[in-house]
Amino acid sequence: MESNIVIPDCRGKEFLVCKRKGGDYELRFINGKGETVFVFWFAVKSPVFQNSKLISKLFELISELAVH
Repeated sequence: MESNIVIPDCRGKEFLVCKRKGGDYELRFINGKGETVFVFWFAVKSPVFQNSKLISKLFELISELAVH
């Protein structure tokens, strides 16, 4: 399952795109030209990843804030 949350900056020119793909999470920063500036992943399906519940909570909070 893939879901996206897109959060524009105060000018509406740059965006933070939060994606959930399966059990993993991606945060992608996109500039005004549509180019990816920075990407990082939380591979929470990994058995050595200890903070998966905290990362899931972070994305829940981002979802709630994006709605308001």
